[in-house]
Amino acid sequence: MSSRCRSIPKGILFFFLPLLFCLVMVAPVWAATWYVSPLGDDADTGTEPANALATISAAVNVAQNGDTIKVAQGVYAEAVLVSAFDALSLEGGWDAAFSVRDRDTYETLIQGNGVNHGFEFQNCTNCSVSGFHVTGANYGVYIRSTESANVSVTVSDNSITACVNTAIFFGTAYVVVKGNEVVDNLNHGIAGWSDYEVTRGDIIGNYVINNNGTGIYVISNKVWYIHNNIVVGNQGVGIFAAYPGMRAQVTNNTIMYNTYAGCNAGYYGSMAMRNNIIAFNGDYGIKKSQTNTYFYSEFNDVYGNTPGDYLDVIPQPTDFSLDPLVDETYHLTELSPCIDAGKDMSAVFTDDIDGDPRAASAGGDGLYDVGADEAVIDNDQDGWIASMDCDDNDPAVHPKAAEVKHDGIDQDCNGYDLTIDITKANYASKRDILRVEAMSSLGGTAQLVLSEGHVMTYKANQDRWDITLDPAGGNPGTVWVCGIEGCESAPVKVE
Repeated sequence: MSSRCRSIPKGILFFFLPLLFCLVMVAPVWAATWYVSPLGDDADTGTEPANALATISAAVNVAQNGDTIKVAQGVYAEAVLVSAFDALSLEGGWDAAFSVRDRDTYETLIQGNGVNHGFEFQNCTNCSVSGFHVTGANYGVYIRSTESANVSVTVSDNSITACVNTAIFFGTAYVVVKGNEVVDNLNHGIAGWSDYEVTRGDIIGNYVINNNGTGIYVISNKVWYIHNNIVVGNQGVGIFAAYPGMRAQVTNNTIMYNTYAGCNAGYYGSMAMRNNIIAFNGDYGIKKSQTNTYFYSEFNDVYGNTPGDYLDVIPQPTDFSLDPLVDETYHLTELSPCIDAGKDMSAVFTDDIDGDPRAASAGGDGLYDVGADEAVIDNDQDGWIASMDCDDNDPAVHPKAAEVKHDGIDQDCNGYDLTIDITKANYASKRDILRVEAMSSLGGTAQLVLSEGHVMTYKANQDRWDITLDPAGGNPGTVWVCGIEGCESAPVKVE
């Protein structure tokens, strides 16, 4: 009896053995997800929501490179140290079931003791922390490294308040600080210095408000991109940059009501400033405090600063000085002179602090606003912004509204009231002839066309448009007549 199993020839076996060995040795290690909940237990596995750990630190201790730690809503009285990871993501803001994530709805609070840091990252690459509320810590997020390369951390969508020291501090690292609320801390809002030759990054879309030091304070000799931030009411300078080689690209920020200068550069630092609102600060709006400092300014609204708007800085012709007319959230009001007054920066970024598209993006009007906010004004809340709505005080009027005939109102924003009346739509079935007649208050300028592109003829002596299709190709059942004012339909009468 023959067997289905055949022996492998010895030569082939020896050929494949090294390949099998390599496949075993390089078998992939899949990234894991770890779960943390106030109802969890650090003696559990943490690999499923039902087996969640109780502390974030316990999850960090078992995590490997590439893993994600999901943290459910609740209060965590701990200091989280993340050291020597290559890719680790910490995510707060999860609900108790780990099915929905929202930072504000499912508050994940790191309660500090004023001595330790909320989160501390040391020698970490491609790590991130997002969705947490941190309060009462020494530093809210503290990023340092003893290495000079390949160190990077992203801090995004966190709320950091009442910290004894700086809310977000970084040194010797590449950082992205984006979309955070940094409010009421006892020192600087966002700050970084030391080992200047490797400190660099992006500070984007943050609310930096009422901190007891400078809003954004950076000492480095690298290029920094600082844009779309609202920096208001801080007890120091709004934005400060210094050190030889520092090149701060400061664009589309709203910098107001800070105790000292709106923007200040020192010790060989430089700022290229575009599209910023710098208003009502307690010192000069743009201040050059040392002779070896360089500023370039264009398309900024610098207004109402004390004792003046510029110190040793020459504004460009595109800079202006007008009350920015912002609301209580520092967003532009409808009458703001900053609307459409900025420079196109779409090569660098295309949205504003709220994620709304800048005007040069799809759906915009082609012009950037000045400041962190791109005005999205919709007074009647009909879903159409003012620049695209022909009557932004009437929700029944917008480009997709249904037109009401003969009411003298242009509901669909095409520039006309709809006045087309189809007075005849007859089909002679035996002869296959269709005759259509219509009238419009626009008379001979109505440019009426029958459906499928059949151009109608205007008869001035009768003030009407008509057309005869012979042959018609059958009874269409309904005819549509369109012109510059819109379209109207009517059923066909069979003769």
